[in-house]
Amino acid sequence: ARLAAAGAEVLLLEAGGWDEPELYELDGFRLAQRRSWRYAVDLPEKLDVQNVREYRRSVVAGKTMGGSSAVHGDVYDRPPVREFEYAGFSRWGATFIKAAFERIEASLGVTWLQRDPDIFVVEAIRVLSEALGLEEIGQLEHDEGRKGGIAAGWAMMRTCSPGSSGPDNKFGCRRHTSYSALAAPLNASDGGAAPRLTVMADALATRVLLQDAEAVGVEVVRHGTVLEAHARRGVVLAAGALGTPKLLMLSGVGDPLELQRIGVPVQVANGAVGSNLADHLAYWEEFQIFLNPEFVETDCARGEKFHLFFNTTGPVAGGDGPVEAEARFFTSCKRSGGENEGEIVFGVESVLLQPKSRGRVVVHSRAPEVPPSMDFPPLWSEDQERLAVVADSVLRPFMADAKVNGKTTIERVRGHAYLYQHLCCSARAAPKGQPGVCDEDMQVRGIARLYVGDASALPFPPSSHTASPAMLMGELAAASALRQGPRRPM
Repeated sequence: ARLAAAGAEVLLLEAGGWDEPELYELDGFRLAQRRSWRYAVDLPEKLDVQNVREYRRSVVAGKTMGGSSAVHGDVYDRPPVREFEYAGFSRWGATFIKAAFERIEASLGVTWLQRDPDIFVVEAIRVLSEALGLEEIGQLEHDEGRKGGIAAGWAMMRTCSPGSSGPDNKFGCRRHTSYSALAAPLNASDGGAAPRLTVMADALATRVLLQDAEAVGVEVVRHGTVLEAHARRGVVLAAGALGTPKLLMLSGVGDPLELQRIGVPVQVANGAVGSNLADHLAYWEEFQIFLNPEFVETDCARGEKFHLFFNTTGPVAGGDGPVEAEARFFTSCKRSGGENEGEIVFGVESVLLQPKSRGRVVVHSRAPEVPPSMDFPPLWSEDQERLAVVADSVLRPFMADAKVNGKTTIERVRGHAYLYQHLCCSARAAPKGQPGVCDEDMQVRGIARLYVGDASALPFPPSSHTASPAMLMGELAAASALRQGPRRPM
């Protein structure tokens, strides 16, 4: 979308079908999940993927317009704007990253949905704040990114009518995807004003066409016919954390031993392709807190739901650097069943945002229709211990006994931690001198005019939901392609 808006002619290839109006209802992502990639995963026995029961041993990714933004929730929140600068990206400073986010958000449509001001919610926040020693921070400031404190609300990719509020509001809001917000307005077939963007659905990209270490186009299978789409300016890959490494490997870019295994000739040897697959790591626990029964009777009886989160470790340098972990509180006003009528059951989800455990993408065949899988070995004990510390810090103020069912927190984490399905980093960008697939311009190392613009290019798991950082990678890839200019005439 950014390339087309700047005047470049763009062909957008989507392996799935067209989007449907129902996808943009608030629960439309559940419809989209029926038309998605379902990647198999190889996980240790006591590690699952956060998902409904039937998908806990697999990963779901979008196979429709908008990709994974169509099949997962429409949460949008920025990571700290100096996060990449701290990781050694000299050109990705706060001003540079903030400007890129602002370009995205100018078209995206982001609405802050705050908590409803019910007495019950206010009282619950007060109890949590006092117990945990945190302040309520209200709406997260985009200019700063995440910071320590309690926030009761979300930034969402949706447009709401005036007066709409509450994450569970069913009226007056329409959710967005990356396609509907950014690309559809420019698509000629959708009546867009700039017919430089052409969209081709049901088109499976099978490999990148390379010539003299330069990307010159893409091979595509559509309705059983093999086609070639040639590019004058370049190729941007955005097939996701599992799909993009697969495309690179089928194009001959990857670990030579892996390419030999599937019978693909080596074009560029790079062992980082498909490795470094990362995800946020989480653990769920329930506890009870006591609220004034008056508040419970007048407000909680209506079944009010709300969501709180706070950063458990302070970012470095005054709140503008990486955030290590967070905790998310949930309640549906379920009574504890105890003697105290004001006891309410809360769920708390402790999330490690910067785990060190890594997996890899496995490509099983050179046949493009065979999906890759995810191989994730047992977690590093360091990650399990850090997650247990996070969980302890938020549970102990509310639990008289550190043990649950006779097990300590670390024992429970080892048996019940799960991956959050925020996969990234399998074709990571890296500063010069560090192992990686892309350089700071999002260009694949060793191949001119080939860029990666999705979550696979993230250098590390972000301190936020992955939607906005993934779009940031696309924004940076498009900006680099525009700077490059057209190549020689075809």
